[in-house]
This record gives sequence, C-alpha cells and structure tokens, in this order.
Amino acid sequence: ECGKFINNVAKINIKTASEILNISPNQLKYRAVAALEEYSPGTGVKEFIDQQLLKNIDRLLFYSEQSLSRIAEQMKFNNIYTFSRFVHRLTGQSPSQRRKQS
Repeated sequence: ECGKFINNVAKINIKTASEILNISPNQLKYRAVAALEEYSPGTGVKEFIDQQLLKNIDRLLFYSEQSLSRIAEQMKFNNIYTFSRFVHRLTGQSPSQRRKQS
C-alpha cells in the first residue's frame, strides 16, 4: 500500500515527507514505487522514504551549521528526541555523531 504510512518513531506520513522533499504526495509515491522496482527490489515504501529523509537530514548535518533542534524542526519532527531516535534507528549514530564524522 502506497497510501499513508506511519513511522513508529517519528510519526511522519506521506504528506509530511512530500513537504520536506518539496514534491507532491503523488510524485513521492510514484517515485518511491519506481525506484523500489528499479533499484531496491524487496524494499518497502516506508524504508525507501526513511532513506530519502535521512539523505536530507545528512545534507543539513554535513553542509549547514544549523543547530540539531533547528534541523529537527525543519524536517518536521515534533522534538529533538524523536529526531535523534529516527537518525539513530537508521544509522546507529546520534545526529551529533553523524555530524562529527563529516
């Protein structure tokens, strides 16, 4: 199902993810399904979208000097705690650890 999804940690849905990525929800769904079929057979839409969000988070962590709180807010997380848990769940590192590795 390419409709709404729930991220157990960050509670991000398709609408929020599409706003963050600056594309329409339908474009996001279409791109996710197309990319999954071509590049990641067997990967779910939620995992694909999580990876796309992580790429945007990494871009901000590595190439901006914004605070972690500001990045969390910009990426539509409710608070720094859920942002940190999201990043840690996908990478095994805290946002500050990822920033230092750049």
